[in-house]
Amino acid sequence: MSVVGFDFGNQCCKIAVARKRGIDVLQNEVGHRSTPAMVAFAGKQRFIGNEASAQYMSNGKNSIYHLKRWLGKKIDDPEVKEDIKTVPFKLVKGDKDNAFIQVNYDDNTVEFAPEQITASLFIKLKTIAESGLENTKVSDCVISVPPSWTDAQRRAILDAAQIAGLNVLRLMNETTAVALQYGMLRPLPKDAESKVCFVDIGHSNTNVAVVGFTEGKLRVLGVSWDRNLGGRDFDEMLVTHFAKYIKEKYKLDPYTEPKAMLKLRKECERVKLMLSGISKVPFNIEYLMNDRDVSGMIERSEFENLAQATIAPRLLATINASIERAGLTKDQINSVEVVGGSTRIPFIQKVLSDFFGKEVSKTCDGEESVARGCALMCAMISPSFKVKEFEVHDVSPFPVELSWGTVPSKGSEFVADDSTPLFSMNNPIPSVKLISFNDRSEPFMLVARYSDASLLPPGTNPVLGRFIVSGMPPRSTDPNVKPDKIKVRIKLDIHGLLRVTGASY
Repeated sequence: MSVVGFDFGNQCCKIAVARKRGIDVLQNEVGHRSTPAMVAFAGKQRFIGNEASAQYMSNGKNSIYHLKRWLGKKIDDPEVKEDIKTVPFKLVKGDKDNAFIQVNYDDNTVEFAPEQITASLFIKLKTIAESGLENTKVSDCVISVPPSWTDAQRRAILDAAQIAGLNVLRLMNETTAVALQYGMLRPLPKDAESKVCFVDIGHSNTNVAVVGFTEGKLRVLGVSWDRNLGGRDFDEMLVTHFAKYIKEKYKLDPYTEPKAMLKLRKECERVKLMLSGISKVPFNIEYLMNDRDVSGMIERSEFENLAQATIAPRLLATINASIERAGLTKDQINSVEVVGGSTRIPFIQKVLSDFFGKEVSKTCDGEESVARGCALMCAMISPSFKVKEFEVHDVSPFPVELSWGTVPSKGSEFVADDSTPLFSMNNPIPSVKLISFNDRSEPFMLVARYSDASLLPPGTNPVLGRFIVSGMPPRSTDPNVKPDKIKVRIKLDIHGLLRVTGASY
């Protein structure tokens, strides 16, 4: 049985495996411990990972990335519409109004579902894992997802994994994976719960979780997120800044040429990385457009002033939300752990230190903790590995309600007779509820939906599913015979998915 954890990132992916001596992060075919989450098409060929990344500048329209942003989303999703503006390839309306990706493949215009492209990336990761495990077949695995992902997004990544021949034992929230790795590697208090705030800032999203630790156990107390706050926001902030500078000094507008924008974004990303180490960084692009070079300079203080106005308020709002959902105050947080590539930015660390009044901790590996936590969870599930006892109590961040009523006739709308809260915010997963219905002899419909649409991505349909309960025997004519109760079993499973698993008397 394979014991593999995949960190499925927006920009890159990492693979961790459990061995008898511990957890290892595998290298790919070029010796890197991370693989670009990119798939490119050229002629009759398909390139994945580093090969796709190598031709990005020359083949941008057929180089697909940000796969994590498209899975399980509709083409008219406001976040999708906003993201389309920053990528060179084309997204179109596909099956059931989902966002499909259009590329030129084998001299034909072809449309792929994000699940298909993601599946090809998973096949690549699976191949790397099998090579690293000395050609051991890889099937069973744990894959990370953001805690903010909806039912539709989680089902989409499971579909992609199934296409790739992977058996997902668990979809694990990224912050929970980090917390597991953290808790496994250090002594924990036996009685008083230690409360740790994990701040994970990646390429395009931010996740914050407050977790309570005692010996052999972790409890997720509260989770919050900003789906659109990450390292790319610093990039776009610099893009806006330098585009304005170029327009004023050189009378050139990079926004009018897609290739110029590719060059500008790549240079801004380099500048951002350099500013984490030095206080003043030059900006240079050869042949940006119209055969003209551009150059400039930016200081870290100027960079931080820009970020203070745009990024800091959103980050602090996300952290506050997580602490409030945990029912705590910031003074009750014992430690602050930062992970994710963007937390290397000194500005981020300063904002967090000032807010909590203490230095942030970087004892977890900033970029590999998610993959390692997933591999640990896979080892805990696997019967072939013996791992020290450690309980993981994760939660679902979305409250769910259930309504019911008569099955509507064809073409008519469902009208609910009544409703009830089903799963609350911070409900443990997995979890099972039995809902009883009295005096039912005719088929009836159940509708499950997220009860707080404000927590969902804008434009998301809050309905999780519609289910018809039927097959009841006719009502007895004997007035002394009371109809049996119908009990419907509803489950919030290990992946965070809602399922109606059966109905019985």
